[in-house]
Amino acid sequence: MSRITIEQLGVELKRKRGERGLRETAKEIGISTATLSRIESGKQPDLDTFSKLCKWLGVDAGELLGCSLEISQEMGVVAPNQAQPTINQSQKAAPLLSGSVYAHFRADKELSAETAQHLSALILAVQEFLISEGQVMGGETDRNLPA
Repeated sequence: MSRITIEQLGVELKRKRGERGLRETAKEIGISTATLSRIESGKQPDLDTFSKLCKWLGVDAGELLGCSLEISQEMGVVAPNQAQPTINQSQKAAPLLSGSVYAHFRADKELSAETAQHLSALILAVQEFLISEGQVMGGETDRNLPA
């Protein structure tokens, strides 16, 4: 499954739920019936709910968000059947994760989804530049990191 919109997530949930009731499915996922209903209607889930939905759907949250498997694993939202990636020291030391940066911007109801996405991309681009230059936030370098 590739990157999808919130509306498409709702459609996918309805498809997998099939003829089963909202209560039964919500209980299986670990969320309230009202929350499942709102998400199926196109409302954006919070990060914890999104993680539960991805695990129930058996999909990698990073793939749905358009970010890497490493980031998904760091966020704790990799589907159980996904392979475990290798994470280098720069990635371990990096304090910003694309999903969490975007989630923080999306929490601000004054920002559009597009603005949140652009701001997230800007911050992550700066972080990637610092990592590529051998620097990590806080002035540390890769050579100072434990092996």
